[in-house]
Amino acid sequence: MDTPTKFDGDTRMQKWLEPAIELRIAEAVDVCEDETNELYEELWSLLKRLSSMAPETYEITSRIEDIFILKTNIVTKKAYKIGFDDGLSIGKQLR
Repeated sequence: MDTPTKFDGDTRMQKWLEPAIELRIAEAVDVCEDETNELYEELWSLLKRLSSMAPETYEITSRIEDIFILKTNIVTKKAYKIGFDDGLSIGKQLR
């Protein structure tokens, strides 16, 4: 099986599409955040409980929350770009 071409912005078409791709990624991040909101609310509730039991953990619990949000964003962006690259690769193979 051929490895899909990696998106590196080298081709003119990819450079031309980059703003549209970034816009679509932002939309995908919003959708993923909406889809995982219940999990986020549960995490936030647990972190808030922990912080109230041990106030000295506030900085740590706040950082855990930040990491959860950052992970969601990174996974969404990476998955979208992989899917886009796969679509380009399949499109080239079908020609």
